[in-house]
Amino acid sequence: KPDGSNWIPVRNYSDANGVYYAGNIDGQNFTVRGLRINSDQGYVGFVSYSKPNAKVENIMFDDAKIYAGNSAAGIAVGYQRKGSLVNNVHVSNSTITGTSHVGGIVGYSYRRYRTDKPIEEDYNDDEFAYIQNCSIDKNSAIIGTGNYVGGICGQNYGSVIINCVNHADVSGNEYVGGIV
Repeated sequence: KPDGSNWIPVRNYSDANGVYYAGNIDGQNFTVRGLRINSDQGYVGFVSYSKPNAKVENIMFDDAKIYAGNSAAGIAVGYQRKGSLVNNVHVSNSTITGTSHVGGIVGYSYRRYRTDKPIEEDYNDDEFAYIQNCSIDKNSAIIGTGNYVGGICGQNYGSVIINCVNHADVSGNEYVGGIV
C-alpha cells in the first residue's frame, strides 16, 4: 500500500491483469471510518474497477481521504462498468482528490452503447450501470485538478443515477457539476 494508505482497493486495477471485481459487497449499513487511499494510479476507490453484476451497497464512509494521481477516482468505486450497481452509499466528513473523472461516490460510470445495433435496439436494463440512493454531506469535498468532476459521479457515460444528493463542495477545471 502507498504511504498514507490503509486500504488497497478491492480488485486493484494496477494489479488485476484484466480481472475486475464482479462480487457483492453488502456493508449491512455499517460505517467505514478513516479510509485512506493515496495512489499515483487511477481507478481508485473502495473498489477499484467493477465489472457487470458487481454490487457495492449499504455502506457508509466517514472521514475518508482519497488521493488519486490519475483518472477515475470515487470513494465507493473508481470505475463502474455496465451491469453493476452502487446503492445506498453515504459519505460524510470526507475528501476525494484526483485529476479527471473524480466523483464523490463513483469516479467514472460507463455503459457503452453497442455499435452493431441501431440505438433503439440497444437498450437492455441489464446493461446499465446504476448509482442510486446515495448521498454526500456538506462537510465533504470533491476536488479535481482536471476535467469531469462531480458530487456523485465524475463522468457518467450512459448510466442511470437515481435518488442521489450531494451537499459537498465540488471543484475542477471543466465539466464540473453538483451531481455529475
